[in-house]
Amino acid sequence: MEKKKWPLLLKNYLSMNLQKNFFLSVKRQVFPFSRNVICYLKNSILNIDKPNHLNFYEIIKWIENFFNTPKVKILRNLTAKFDGCCVIFLNNSVCIVDIQTKIEKRASVNVFEFVYSTKSIKKNLLYNFQKIRNIFVKNISNFLPGIKQKIKLDKFFSLSIKEFKKKKCISSFICNSHTCFKDLEIYFYSICSFKCRIHESRQIYSGYLSENQNLTNFHDLIDSEWLYSSKKIDFYIKKITMPMEVAAVSFRRVVIKFSSVNSICYGAALKTRGIIRTEDVIKKNQEIIIITLKGELVALGIYIHGVKFSETKIYFKVKKTIMRKNTYPKLWKMGIFSSKKKLLFSSGFLFKKKINTF
Repeated sequence: MEKKKWPLLLKNYLSMNLQKNFFLSVKRQVFPFSRNVICYLKNSILNIDKPNHLNFYEIIKWIENFFNTPKVKILRNLTAKFDGCCVIFLNNSVCIVDIQTKIEKRASVNVFEFVYSTKSIKKNLLYNFQKIRNIFVKNISNFLPGIKQKIKLDKFFSLSIKEFKKKKCISSFICNSHTCFKDLEIYFYSICSFKCRIHESRQIYSGYLSENQNLTNFHDLIDSEWLYSSKKIDFYIKKITMPMEVAAVSFRRVVIKFSSVNSICYGAALKTRGIIRTEDVIKKNQEIIIITLKGELVALGIYIHGVKFSETKIYFKVKKTIMRKNTYPKLWKMGIFSSKKKLLFSSGFLFKKKINTF
């Protein structure tokens, strides 16, 4: 494959700033799409077309029994009225749920049903949609006063009307991820002064994933498991599921050596000796993604200092490790300075510290 067509986290790899070219090669070098089926399902994501009148906890229990996995999470808890995109994380990919929740935008198409029909409703909608684009504060202070609460803001980025009939209206919304569409009924009644209720609502995209990105049904999952269990054909399962690196495409990247992967999984900080390439513009205290040369996701980190001058300072702190320990071999004490110390200890020029017996 050409370097310009590299997928997922290796896109525009040559445009990144180069720090070092020297690194040790390791036997385990696997791209995310070329993993084994067992390892592929442990680090996978599903984008399911959720049917109507089905709650999220029913989907979780069905998938736990289907894949025999104890860890299953949904990106956002959807009610029974919602249809459309439902992103599900399996096993080790549960750690990436925090990445997708930080992406603000979420789009949906709703069908509103009005109580009464008049000719002035359409004019009032077009006029008052500009007012709804402003920020609204949720009135939560009256409920549960003993618990610590945070005031969340509902912001609508875009509103538009697709079709309009006597008592029904089809409209599209792009809003924050934490907004509840039941609040829209209150907003219409307070601003536009007419009552309505949400008849149907379909989620077009949530976070980074949309309908066009590998949307599947429950029937496809049943067919894929039958092919794998009876005939051991793993092509259909890999086509339905996606690797967990899909959810981390929008973040800044830092490429590290193979020898420093296992030390980061144990909680070590990252210095310039282990860095190969970095992105151009990274701000202070910004969250970044630490990846390998093959595009595998290792951990989430926070940027602290610049990478240009000294080699001894810590520049990236590890916030959360995603890769499991000992997936790559241990290559500690294999560098230039540690190998010189071993020669001095073996020749007798240096001695280890003695412990006090008293």
